[in-house]
Amino acid sequence: MFNKILLKKALAGYKKEFVQKQWPEEKYKWEAVKCFQMNWDVNADDFAQMLRKALSQTRA
Repeated sequence: MFNKILLKKALAGYKKEFVQKQWPEEKYKWEAVKCFQMNWDVNADDFAQMLRKALSQTRA
């Protein structure tokens, strides 16, 4: 049978470790996606400028 208590403990441990160890290295990806979503406009008058702004949070 499925043990929900063990799953909850495992998820809590994963979340704690993720926030402490992985999030600082992964946060930039989520910020870059958010920036792209907020700035993308296929109908922009100045497409090149819009694209630069939409991709401004990406790493080279």
